[in-house]
Amino acid sequence: MEDLPLPGVLGRICPHGCEDACRRAEMDEPLAIRDLKRLAADRVDPREIVVPCAPRRPETVAIVGSGPAGLSCAYQLARRGILSTIYEAQPKAGGMLRVGIPAHRLPREVLDREIEVITNLGVDIKTDTALGRDITIDGLFTAGFKAVYLALGAHKGIELGIPGERADGVRQGVDFLREVNLSGMTWVGCRVAIIGGGNVAIDVSRAAVRLGAEAVSIIYRRTRIEMPAWEEEIRAAEAEGVKITYLAAPQEVLAREGRVQGLRCIRMDLTEPDSSGRRRPVPIPGSEFEVACDQLIPAIGQRPDLSALEEVTGLSFSRYGTAEADAVTYATGRPGVFAGGDLLTGPWVAIGAVAAGKEAAESIQRYIDGRDMAAGREPIKNEHPRYRPVPRSEPRRPRAQMPELPVAQRQGNFREVELGYDDAAGRGEAGRCINCGYCCECLQCVEACLAKAVVHDQKPVEREIPVGSVILCPGSSPFDPAVIENVYPYRKCPNVVTSL
Repeated sequence: MEDLPLPGVLGRICPHGCEDACRRAEMDEPLAIRDLKRLAADRVDPREIVVPCAPRRPETVAIVGSGPAGLSCAYQLARRGILSTIYEAQPKAGGMLRVGIPAHRLPREVLDREIEVITNLGVDIKTDTALGRDITIDGLFTAGFKAVYLALGAHKGIELGIPGERADGVRQGVDFLREVNLSGMTWVGCRVAIIGGGNVAIDVSRAAVRLGAEAVSIIYRRTRIEMPAWEEEIRAAEAEGVKITYLAAPQEVLAREGRVQGLRCIRMDLTEPDSSGRRRPVPIPGSEFEVACDQLIPAIGQRPDLSALEEVTGLSFSRYGTAEADAVTYATGRPGVFAGGDLLTGPWVAIGAVAAGKEAAESIQRYIDGRDMAAGREPIKNEHPRYRPVPRSEPRRPRAQMPELPVAQRQGNFREVELGYDDAAGRGEAGRCINCGYCCECLQCVEACLAKAVVHDQKPVEREIPVGSVILCPGSSPFDPAVIENVYPYRKCPNVVTSL
């Protein structure tokens, strides 16, 4: 809980990019790191964990937005003794974790428990309080807050830009999910067409199936290989009856008396890879076709809603429609105002927002104390990492499969689909780790060293030391006889060894 206040949440929804670096994949499949973290998180009630905090300070901070960035910042500030008030525009806390992710992927009781961990530290969350409508940045400073952290997220859907998009029955994917996640229901119609290939499109499709739509289809302009949604989510959607049409793009919404009746699409082809390595979709002339639907849901991306920030003195914005702030300190152009999460990056992963909140908390404490906010925070680069060799004697072992709720039991409800490992499966999966890192940063050596001589974040320092003489004892590099294996069967015969 030192770095991650939302272990059960991230154990379910993290895109597990760390698994791409797992060296077990050189043998068979990467370790199920995310699923093992979920197993650990599910074995305890986080509200029962004692979180050590510094003595309470008189200064307070205002945080706008209760998504992962805002919650993380509030948690880290509380550990430093600085309490905060979070202002959330929606009726319930959680930001996109609450309104953007269906309960079949993130059960609400898991989210609620981990938010309660943060409020138990003294953090206050005020819901139904929107920036611009109910509060202003100037008003927050006038109320006595020493700093303001903007973590509004990216909740505004991007339009398709095609004729007929204003017809009744066309709604943004983020708006659809928000209503479903806050109320548990919404109108879906009989035939739902969804435009897009990301996780939002998949979440919309699986929610529409659960709400009783007779036919749900996704239309994506590239192939499955380019689809940004997670492969396991794509497979789950298909298993639940969602149909995916690849290499097609919408051209026009077909409406009758102002209500959507269908969608005209065109087939696409992919060009050769450009300088960035990506293949661009281009329409195939004369390949138009129509899709019948009574609800059309674009889910091609989101961006922050900047309407409450555009007139704020000192704030600036990028050409991508995001706020601008220092890359290290997250400080904006206005003193005392910081920004992070999707407001700064655009739609990104929750773990990135959690990390941004932690770094913002460090900056805010330094700002309140009058210290340099950037000093000593340069990223540590490990340009030449050293790992243990992958053991050749390690047998191939399949990755543990995640137990799932049977498809027949998913209809008409939002019960969690991925059920989690039991202890036996978890131990078996953890046993697949080949321990390839020389150091796992557990910091137990720091605790054990009575002389306090182990400093993990130590950086190189050049010093001039007066000496009387220099004795060179550089040692030597051992020779690997495997390169002459045809002469000495070093790897084949166990009794052929080196002198070392």
